[in-house]
Amino acid sequence: MRSLLLLLMLTGLAYAGNEAPADIDVAFRQMLHATIHNNYDQFLIGADPAIKATLKPADLMETSLKLRPRADKGYRVEYLGYYKVAGHTTHLFKVVFDDGGDDVLATISQKEGRISGFYLK
Repeated sequence: MRSLLLLLMLTGLAYAGNEAPADIDVAFRQMLHATIHNNYDQFLIGADPAIKATLKPADLMETSLKLRPRADKGYRVEYLGYYKVAGHTTHLFKVVFDDGGDDVLATISQKEGRISGFYLK
């Protein structure tokens, strides 16, 4: 427990309770759903120009092919908190799959009202 507290203090992670801000929760779930179902156009809704310029349809398809079989068996999303760096607010989520396999750590970043990053690890 001490290690976790120390980690939280060192990284500046702020725990915001059990719920993400409503706009972030909607954006995260939309992007996760689009990723799972390989919906490139839906994924880009609300994304900043850098994401639109960088992400290629093949990149989304690759991730979709990995996630979809697991997601089809069911999953839940847990909000972990957020941290701020360089003008971006990054929210952390855990995706827990019902297949009992490894969880996925997910982040969604926002700057000036636009989604500036979305990562699954």
